[in-house]
Amino acid sequence: MVAQDELYGERDLSYSVWHREASVRRFISDADAHGLTCIDVDATLWCEWHSGTKEPLLFIETARDIGQQSKPVTVLTRLAETSGRAGYLVLYRLSDAPCFAYPDLGCAREIDGFRVRRVWPEPEPETEMTPEEYARYLVRERERMLRSLYGRLRPPAERKE
Repeated sequence: MVAQDELYGERDLSYSVWHREASVRRFISDADAHGLTCIDVDATLWCEWHSGTKEPLLFIETARDIGQQSKPVTVLTRLAETSGRAGYLVLYRLSDAPCFAYPDLGCAREIDGFRVRRVWPEPEPETEMTPEEYARYLVRERERMLRSLYGRLRPPAERKE
């Protein structure tokens, strides 16, 4: 079962710090530590009805928008390409308002805008979106991948015996 609600209200950075070269070289050679470069895939939309496999549909790399021109997405692009799935870079801009859905989480704030770019397939230029526009964009992109992979948006109708 996948959690549809926020469970903890915070993210532990222990693994993020542990897997970095400066930390992991305590346990392995410097050369091996240097070779353990990795990225995290921040979000994966998946098909909830296809044979119970939870087939991935698209991958999203996110970062807080602090005015940077972009963010490197070479590995994400390659992951999308080799898997035959779509890949996106999403930069999000925070507002000062507490998160509407979880107002008691002091660490969460509303997002007031997104900069979105499909990186594979058919790369798109970056587009500014409101939260509503981005939510609708995700639905369209999910549907595009479902049509591409399965030729339909919904599970096949159940057979009546």
